Amino acid sequence: PANDLMRTEAQNALFKQALGCLGTLYSHQHTLVLRLTSFPEGYKKDLADDNNVSEYADRGWCATESAWSSLTKWSNKSLDLGRMKSNYR
Repeated sequence: PANDLMRTEAQNALFKQALGCLGTLYSHQHTLVLRLTSFPEGYKKDLADDNNVSEYADRGWCATESAWSSLTKWSNKSLDLGRMKSNYR
């Protein structure tokens, strides 16, 4: 578990139920999906401890969410924030 936090049985049941709805959330034509496909400039991966520092394309859930979001929506509803330049902040 992230940050050594354990879920209660009730929380775990809700989590599993929510997982079954993610495809609808990401693929619905009226939801906005924001993808962070790269690490911010200056991010130090060696300081990440136990965090997952795999590249976006190498992460299973990220690839799945990206695929779901491209099924039914126009490109302006699935934005790649990793492609933004620092001068846009």
